[in-house]
Parts: sequence; C-alpha cells; structure tokens
Amino acid sequence: MKWDITTQERNNLVEAHLGAIWWTINKNRRLISAAGLDDEDVFQQLAIRMIRAFAFMGLWVLFSWLAGAFDPTPERRDPREVSPEDTDARSSRTGREGPDPYGRAKSHR
Repeated sequence: MKWDITTQERNNLVEAHLGAIWWTINKNRRLISAAGLDDEDVFQQLAIRMIRAFAFMGLWVLFSWLAGAFDPTPERRDPREVSPEDTDARSSRTGREGPDPYGRAKSHR
C-alpha cells in the first residue's frame, strides 16, 4: 500500500517544518562540510525522511488504536483490587517468598 499525498500537501508539510530541517543542517554543519555535501541535497533528503517519519508515525498510531492501546474504558484505568483475605495476592510479596509457619512472609536478607 502506497501512501498517497498530493504535491500541495507535501509542500505544506515541508514548509510547516522548515525550521526543524534547517536546525538539523546547522547542527551538523561540520559533518556536512567534511563529507563535501551540498546544503540543498541534504535539505531535500531531510524533507523526504521527515515526510516518511510522519507517515510511519500515523500508521503506528492507527495500528496502536486498532490494537486497543487507547482504550477509554474505565476498567483499564482503575488499578486492580485485591481482596484482603487473599494473602497470596498481596503486592508486597514476590513469587519467591512464601509464608513461614506463622503465616508471615519470609525475609531473605
């Protein structure tokens, strides 16, 4: 599946983020000049990669939403309640610690 974007949408996206592209070029000015690259070529490549990054970020959000990562149901937001009579389900005890003969957790210190 190819991501279809019109030329005008692509140009608007690049124009909206010109500052980020030039900031990246200026931040790496020594590396660009040491490699003998032209600023315009670097600008063009950064613009293409920025557009791809936005496309992949949009796909990530879509697939995360489809997988239920943004589930607004209150059951997922509330912490799990543990009944006080269930001593094995206390959060203070790890799986390695078992109760001693008196019903208390063993201390492995």
